Amino acid sequence: MDITTFNDPEETIRIVREDDWWLIHHDELGITTQGKTRLHAILMLADAIAAYNDSDEDLIELSKDVFIPDEEMLEFIEDYKENPDDGG
Repeated sequence: MDITTFNDPEETIRIVREDDWWLIHHDELGITTQGKTRLHAILMLADAIAAYNDSDEDLIELSKDVFIPDEEMLEFIEDYKENPDDGG
């Protein structure tokens, strides 16, 4: 099972590959959706968050916050891959 978690001080988003689907869950909002690709799942989550917030926000801009991690997150992910037992 392939799991990716994005954490920041305000929200946690988990992406899990199960069989032929990518499941994505926003912990704080309690929103879960899915897609056939990781990108499709992220866009579905962006759409669900916009609906949850009753927003007309551009879905591509909203999904960038999830799909494109900042430099600090990339460093954390690399550290974690090298030392998974100590959390990064």
